[in-house]
Amino acid sequence: IWNETVDDWTMYWELPEGMALVGASGYYKLYEVTVSECGVVFHEGRRYTRYAVGVVTRGPNGERKGLPYREKVRSHETIACVIHVDREVAYDEALVFYYMGSAAAHAVEVPNCFTAHILPEASGERPARLISQMWPGWLHSLDEAELQRKLMEAMAACGVTEIAVKRKDAGLDNFALLDFNSWNFSLVEYVKNHPEEAAIDFQGTHYDDMICSMRILENPEVEEFLRRTLRNWYEKNQRPTHVVFDYEWHVRDSFFSCYCPRCVADFARFAGVEAEDLTSQRINEEFLPRWTEYCNHRVAELCALFGKLIHEELPDVRFSVYSGYQSERTKLIYGIDWTLLDGKVDFMMCGYGRNEKDLHATQEASRVSRLVTGELVLPDDIFSNFN
Repeated sequence: IWNETVDDWTMYWELPEGMALVGASGYYKLYEVTVSECGVVFHEGRRYTRYAVGVVTRGPNGERKGLPYREKVRSHETIACVIHVDREVAYDEALVFYYMGSAAAHAVEVPNCFTAHILPEASGERPARLISQMWPGWLHSLDEAELQRKLMEAMAACGVTEIAVKRKDAGLDNFALLDFNSWNFSLVEYVKNHPEEAAIDFQGTHYDDMICSMRILENPEVEEFLRRTLRNWYEKNQRPTHVVFDYEWHVRDSFFSCYCPRCVADFARFAGVEAEDLTSQRINEEFLPRWTEYCNHRVAELCALFGKLIHEELPDVRFSVYSGYQSERTKLIYGIDWTLLDGKVDFMMCGYGRNEKDLHATQEASRVSRLVTGELVLPDDIFSNFN
């Protein structure tokens, strides 16, 4: 409409009496976000309070910059706006209005609106015997700590018991996801000092951040390194009460599926085949069922080792594995056979993709370890996955 660039692009909210915008926040310190009240408006005779959410970015010298326009905004570049509803509101639904505008350009868009459905107040208590985990990957990166706490307290009131956020002051236990990325549980230091023990992938490339899975199981020096790294990792993650290893890797390409000479020879003994001229390609073309079985056993042994180390070094911490439900497909594409992990982990945890047959098979496999199942819920759809 006009050939100008503006740096005061603002989101406006108009909320009925009984609702208030209690805060807004970005993620990863990308923006400065401000919230302010800016007057009263009326819609069909109903009084609404107007709020302005301003977003500012800064240059390297602190200078104010405008937000660049993009057709697609990545999830971590969004803004979280949190609305509070009073207990005493006399309505069970209301229209909420929102729109963008610029005071400098003297322009606002035509207001959008949606119907907010007011549910009964959540006043649940913490379950004594059940685990209810929340995996909000976005929440731990929220810039505003107080807003983060309010959201966590709301989840606790709904019966959630554990959350993947590095704090413990909101009535929830914190669990931590374990993986072997350099920013999580890093093995880079060991591989750098012992390159001969690096894992080798399907293409024949030596990892610079993964130890041969056979050496992890057999070398006491590796175990001592894992213990030392575990203690540091535990402190860095604010002493979680529950460690969850999310393992969903195809047996061909997993970082545990090592094709070094040691592991290839060990597989040959396991499968009863000749080791001579046995390559990663031949293994996956000619012996995939046996390789799948071999890798399932290897993963189970590694998980048992991790569980042992965690329980010895961190006696009050639980250890669980998260993956797909028990099936031949899960054994192949996720590398997990739950019958081999039963009793080696505190909880066998599965997600939201399942059918009745796989669910029953997983229940049958969990005779010692307890089974935790998952659900994918969209917060903006109150009927999501509950119909």
